[in-house]
Amino acid sequence: MKEGIVSVLKPPGMSSSDVVGDIRRLFQEKRVGHLGTLDPGAAGVLPVCVGRDDRQGGAAVRLSGG
Repeated sequence: MKEGIVSVLKPPGMSSSDVVGDIRRLFQEKRVGHLGTLDPGAAGVLPVCVGRDDRQGGAAVRLSGG
């Protein structure tokens, strides 16, 4: 099983959900979630949690005040 946080440079024209779907296929993992959203027209770094860390990501956002 693969677990951890992956930083993805999301290109414009792709939604955060599209990134999650691609990561699911790439890592062959159902448990994948992102730590926030980027506008589909925006480019930027999108942190994505894979495996058990998908729940850890929620805790990280709460601790940081996000």
